[in-house]
Amino acid sequence: MKAVCFSVRGADPKKAKPYPPFHKRSQEDHQRIVASAFTEAQSQREIADYDFSIQVTKTDADTQISLVADAFESWNAIRNTPQAQRFLIELLGPRQEKR
Repeated sequence: MKAVCFSVRGADPKKAKPYPPFHKRSQEDHQRIVASAFTEAQSQREIADYDFSIQVTKTDADTQISLVADAFESWNAIRNTPQAQRFLIELLGPRQEKR
């Protein structure tokens, strides 16, 4: 899933650029925000599940919630586009053969 998200141009946090305001976002911006939020939320979930030494502040949690809420708004803006549908299918991974 991370590889699919990083395949979206600009979704890699090491190469990220600031997000434009919602009303100025292109379809590409919306997809980048969704992919970035997905990988960030997954990373934070893994840390929360396995690293008990990490202290999460309310500010940290609120920031993460805002990031995910923004991604859901972006997803709603693009969810019916062919590019968004392709992205969703790619997230599911390769088709598995039935045994």
